[in-house]
Amino acid sequence: MNKKFLSAILFGALMVSSTGTFVSCKDYDDDIDRIDNTLNDLKSQIAALQTEVSNGNWVTSLTPTDGGFTVTFKDGKTYTIVNGKDGDKGETGEAGKDGNSVEVKDGYWYINGEKTDYVAVIKEDLGKALVPYVENGVWVFYDKDGNPVPSTYKAVGNAWAVKANGSWTLHIPDVEGNDQTIELPGAASVITGLEIKPKATGGSMAFELAKGNAFVYTSNDLIAKKDWKGTKEIPADGAFVYTSATKYDMRVNPVNVDAKELSYTLTNTKNGDIPNITLKATEQNEMFTTSSVNGRAAQGNGLYELSMDNFVLAKAQAEAFNVAYNEIPNNRAHAVNAEHAFRSAYSINKMAFVTAPVLSKVTAKNNEGTSTEWTLGTTKAAAEAVQAYTNKLVVDLNATTKVNAVEAAALYDMYIYVPEEYAASDVFNVTVDQAKQTFTVKRNPDASTLEAWFPMYVYTIDINGTVKVANIKVVLSSKIDHSAYELVEHNVSSNPNLFKIDLSTMYSNLGNDLNTWKINVKLANTEYKLYSKYENGALSGEINVNAAAFTEYVVKEVKASNSGNVSDINDAKFIQVKVDNANATYTGSDGNTYGLPLGTTYYLMAKFKNAADAELNTIVVPVKFVAPTVADQFAIRTGYVKDDAINAYFYFTDKATVAANKVVELTKYFSKFDKVAGVELGETKVGETNKKSSELARLVGDDKFETTTLQLDPAKKPNSQFEYGYGETLNVKVTNSNYKDTKWVYSKTSDTEYNFNIRLMSPIEQGSIKPVGASTITISGNDLVKGAQITDKMIMGYDYNDNGYNVVPDALPEDADVVGESWWANPQVVKVTPGQDDDKYIRDLDTKPATGKDGKVTANGYFVVKGESISQTVEVKMPVTVEDAWGYTKVEKVSVTIKKN
Repeated sequence: MNKKFLSAILFGALMVSSTGTFVSCKDYDDDIDRIDNTLNDLKSQIAALQTEVSNGNWVTSLTPTDGGFTVTFKDGKTYTIVNGKDGDKGETGEAGKDGNSVEVKDGYWYINGEKTDYVAVIKEDLGKALVPYVENGVWVFYDKDGNPVPSTYKAVGNAWAVKANGSWTLHIPDVEGNDQTIELPGAASVITGLEIKPKATGGSMAFELAKGNAFVYTSNDLIAKKDWKGTKEIPADGAFVYTSATKYDMRVNPVNVDAKELSYTLTNTKNGDIPNITLKATEQNEMFTTSSVNGRAAQGNGLYELSMDNFVLAKAQAEAFNVAYNEIPNNRAHAVNAEHAFRSAYSINKMAFVTAPVLSKVTAKNNEGTSTEWTLGTTKAAAEAVQAYTNKLVVDLNATTKVNAVEAAALYDMYIYVPEEYAASDVFNVTVDQAKQTFTVKRNPDASTLEAWFPMYVYTIDINGTVKVANIKVVLSSKIDHSAYELVEHNVSSNPNLFKIDLSTMYSNLGNDLNTWKINVKLANTEYKLYSKYENGALSGEINVNAAAFTEYVVKEVKASNSGNVSDINDAKFIQVKVDNANATYTGSDGNTYGLPLGTTYYLMAKFKNAADAELNTIVVPVKFVAPTVADQFAIRTGYVKDDAINAYFYFTDKATVAANKVVELTKYFSKFDKVAGVELGETKVGETNKKSSELARLVGDDKFETTTLQLDPAKKPNSQFEYGYGETLNVKVTNSNYKDTKWVYSKTSDTEYNFNIRLMSPIEQGSIKPVGASTITISGNDLVKGAQITDKMIMGYDYNDNGYNVVPDALPEDADVVGESWWANPQVVKVTPGQDDDKYIRDLDTKPATGKDGKVTANGYFVVKGESISQTVEVKMPVTVEDAWGYTKVEKVSVTIKKN
């Protein structure tokens, strides 16, 4: 348990401002003018604190101040309570004394750090601590039977506070001297969940306790007891140190409770604690995988490690404790109890005393994160003989390194010592934090060679009192600086496909170390790696990139012809990175090869080394690779667009290739496109057809845009010459998960798609037939009787784009033996037939073929129309039908004027 009790002088009424500070009333009227919403009575003051509680806040500390104490809540808000003087206005209140600090150690109450004879007693039927109180100006504690015992310790002041069972209780007198109380929750009292698991997956939940031999300080020639400079008080000879190697994983809810500020006991189902056993929580900072998390919350979300600090008992106390501990059955269930406010499940059992571990080694991690161990010796000579500096400890400049005992449960205290001739600020400038067992090297005294070291001595006292030492050779790593760069964005469509990293940023960061760097660097040994994360100065998520994806050189000038590093270090201006799109891949954890994602920020690490392949410095450059999206790679030729869609007309140049399929080549309509993109038809309903694009048309080819054609589905509308898809606005979707035919992969789905609309139609059916040079064809009535000719000078056909073609026959048959048939030169035209007008002025029609010699046309054909003699000039509409190569017919009524002679 760790219960703290505080008291402070508070004379008369208190006042609290809405800003969260209690103030003394020096000048009451001035205070009202200065402070908004001042509360004038104790009820309001208590209400102010109660509001914090109602808002879900809780107290994290209550600390003595000059004449009072300060209440600090979880959200950082503080209320400082100080004394006034019996409500008098305008007078300065009497100065208060420091509050009393009361806490439990070894089962006894300590006041201001001094041990008392009063036992900390737990009321077993409630599982709560018996809370001391103030009566007649003195603190009242309890004897071992739970009976109240007035102490000789005076409670200074008439306002006091007690922390017990996870909560604070404030006792504040009103102006008449009546005690007013308010309960303020501490962190433990707001816990809603406490889950305990063994440290190792599948491990035991048993709690193991060990005790050393009777403590005797034994140092041989290492260090005298009076010269020990560790952080703990050395036990008296004959005392016993108890320790435990047991550790648990603990998950706390709510996650914003700072569980490391609480103390924990092991409590049985009858509310009894195992005496003297107090556990502490340490926040865990490592990154866990799903297989190693062992039911734990993630870092920053309530995850802690629970362990016990060793404790010391005098011989008589140890004998009594041993008896009491051994009397506890090993199978008795215990829960972890957070300050007697919240318990875990009863899943822990204690074991009989286990053999105490033997302290033999210390360990530390080098600058690469690799652990090294050093054997401890009991004399300087023995330690030096064992070590001989064979295991050196390489550390980075300004990095903090922690030294641990390998057999941590056997360690009582540790002391790290670096001789002053090395630790001095003008040499290595070594600082040591004995409480944390860490050291930091802040200076390299030999920057020209980058190889400097010093001896360090790690002294230990084990739980038996034996002093040991490890001699460690601390070597300063060759690292000089760790430089981070601004984001570089590179478009992989660039030609040449390369980008640069300006080394001037690194040079600036190197400062006075630049010359040292130039003297020692070997550019050929530079190591380049790609990572996915860079947080708090640490790289993680190394990407196993295809070695051929990037080629890096240190160059004077960036150009495609570079083929190596500069030979003169003074010419080193840039890192040039050449990108090979065809090899932009990486190997995943599953062993498969994947394309590198675009639009993602990577972290390119360049680690410079010396000739011995030791690191000099590292730069980290965030790089984002981008590329044109699939949509960016397409551009429609504007001449084909109408009403936001491509008007695509069937076409061919060789009459022999005419087929029933209505087909167009997609590439014809684009000035640029992704050749290898896939193509698919849309799945939304089109117009009034109630059909999808994929039902109205078909794609033919090898699923690559460059070679894909689009044709209409042959199903036709009822009683119509047209297919369902003819002339409809069809949707075509183009996709490519990669940039062109490279290995780069788009990160966003929107970057992988392009949509366009297209209509398929016959160029002839969408055209027209018109008189030439006038709005009507004029023939004489006399000629009509004899047979009037309509020639190519009088009528023409036009396709969708007003390209003219002869309506009358203008070609010879390919077979010379064929006589009397009409042929047309335009391969899109199969046959043209004139027809009778509605009033039947024109009764007979005939088509005369073209004539020629030696396979060449000498005269185009013509139409012959006949009719009866007329009395008046009339205009009639003569239907002309053109049948095109795709089976469509274009019928247009052409104006013909028959003139009376």
